[in-house]
Amino acid sequence: MDPVSIVVAAFAAGAAAGVKDTAAEAIKDAYFGLKHLISQRYPDVSTSGLERRPDSKAQQSALAESLTDAGAGEDNDVLAAATALVEAIVAHDRTVYATVGVDLSRVEAGSLEFHDLLAVRDATAFRASDVKVAGAINVSGIGAAAKTDHP
Repeated sequence: MDPVSIVVAAFAAGAAAGVKDTAAEAIKDAYFGLKHLISQRYPDVSTSGLERRPDSKAQQSALAESLTDAGAGEDNDVLAAATALVEAIVAHDRTVYATVGVDLSRVEAGSLEFHDLLAVRDATAFRASDVKVAGAINVSGIGAAAKTDHP
């Protein structure tokens, strides 16, 4: 998974977790830290669409395009801030990633394609059950972040 995709996935998960009243301070701090860093280094990049709709693939794509155009894929500080956010979410609210991955059940389709999926720590990137596909199923680019001793 490329650096911009990691940043966008972390930002979407942080937006989903950070707005909850029950979100841990570590998640909120990491989320707002990433948001602040992006706004300071890339003032022409707007994160507001993804903040309003963190589950929107269109908003995720728009942010990814803006970050790529701005050169954020080369910014190690932004990638480090995104990684810190992912670690805070994993440590304090693993349920966030249940809404980010792909979980198919009772699906009938002509074909299916999924690309560039990331499982973070103990999360599942892709799961399918009772799926009937007439043609091909193409799943590629599945990655996994290293496990740690987080609870």
